[in-house]
Amino acid sequence: MINLNGHDYENWKDYFKTTFEETKKYDRIEVGLHGQTIIEKYVLLDKSDKTEIEVGYLDDTLIYWKFENPLTQGYNRQQEVEYFYRYDFTPGQSYGDPGLEFIDINVQAIDKQLREGLKGKEVQYFKDGQLIKSKVFIVYNSDQESYPNTIYFTKTSAWRKFRDIFSKPKDEAELQTKEIDLSNIFGGLK
Repeated sequence: MINLNGHDYENWKDYFKTTFEETKKYDRIEVGLHGQTIIEKYVLLDKSDKTEIEVGYLDDTLIYWKFENPLTQGYNRQQEVEYFYRYDFTPGQSYGDPGLEFIDINVQAIDKQLREGLKGKEVQYFKDGQLIKSKVFIVYNSDQESYPNTIYFTKTSAWRKFRDIFSKPKDEAELQTKEIDLSNIFGGLK
């Protein structure tokens, strides 16, 4: 049992359910199982906001959470490969097994991120109205420096992807861009 924000929580599922219920802004949907992962989804009661938060549990651990919105196709796709590992928030440790244990340091870190919201941006590049690629910049902790992760939506050679890492593509100036502040997708629980 962990005490945080004036509540006692038994496990990750209890933490998320109680935290979202307390806001009175979210509805909880039990999605079910995907393999061994138990999946829950939290959707806003305000239907004009299309952000959905999906949480996955593996045994007693938190395996992932995803903030999905139709406006952030690159960020949505980036999250498909992101998972929590045992020591993600433990200083001096690296990775460990998949899944965050329900211990004080992890619950505090997740709670802080949940309350502060997403930090960063997605820059989308369009050609003739079609999304070609997105660059996702995520700011972690108080470190304001972020590095882009480029997600391609059209077939692109490995050589071109490699070249794009080290130099700005010449055709990028011809593309139309759209920038989305990720805090507008999820500004945190307030």
